[in-house]
Amino acid sequence: MKRKRNLAIIICVAVLPFLFCFLLAFDAANKNAQEINTTQNIKKLGLALETYSADHGKYPPSLEELSAQSDNETRNSLNQILHDPHNHNYEYQPKTNGFVIVVTSPDGWLGKGDHYLIEFEESTNHSLLKINGAKSTETWTK
Repeated sequence: MKRKRNLAIIICVAVLPFLFCFLLAFDAANKNAQEINTTQNIKKLGLALETYSADHGKYPPSLEELSAQSDNETRNSLNQILHDPHNHNYEYQPKTNGFVIVVTSPDGWLGKGDHYLIEFEESTNHSLLKINGAKSTETWTK
């Protein structure tokens, strides 16, 4: 009886670290996939904002207005972005010559959620995109 209990303890001690490592790897892969998805969503949102600005001469006052004034395909895409399954929160603030988007995700069971700050400014001779304070070489084009 004592041997069976000792064997069970040894198995638990051997299996638990493996299980923990597997969970960490799974969480890292899931977080990476979410980050890629969020980056793609930010690009789609930025492209929709730029299209609205080109059509109306200014940025929309809200994301709801952007959605309401968009074609069906863009509206569907915006709805998927703003109601994503990962519960990201998208906050938008228009500026005269650009906009700010703040994206936050809820805390996970293995760590804090993500926080993205996207700033876009344009002038007659250049456009500047900053992600989390750093200049980016990204563009809004598809």
